[in-house]
Amino acid sequence: MNHKREWESIKLTELTVAIRIKQTIFKEADIMKGKRKHPKLFVRKKGKTKGKAISKSAREKYATIIEKKGGRIRYRFPIPPGDKAAARNALARIPLAKGLSSAQKKKVRDRAYQVLYGTTDKKKIAAMKKAHI
Repeated sequence: MNHKREWESIKLTELTVAIRIKQTIFKEADIMKGKRKHPKLFVRKKGKTKGKAISKSAREKYATIIEKKGGRIRYRFPIPPGDKAAARNALARIPLAKGLSSAQKKKVRDRAYQVLYGTTDKKKIAAMKKAHI
């Protein structure tokens, strides 16, 4: 009885592999004929972003760090008041940011915590996080 199940599963596995290979071949053939310009996996759908982009004026107004380097000004980590998504994004990007001092990292962290939790006190933030769990 057990051997029969194994044989059936092998047949099903071979069948699914054969079907997937056939589908791939047809997709490649459609692309070669020009029916589809791009495979579906690589097509980016427009208008599907979740958040709104921060405008240039808002970036300048709410930038946490303003860097002036070589006649160029960078407005980094913009966090508008009440924008929790921007605050979470800033917190997530602190480790990825290049050329930030520890004081600048603290400044971004404090600004984000102020927007998210209304305070920069670590004990109060920990209590709020614990209450939400």
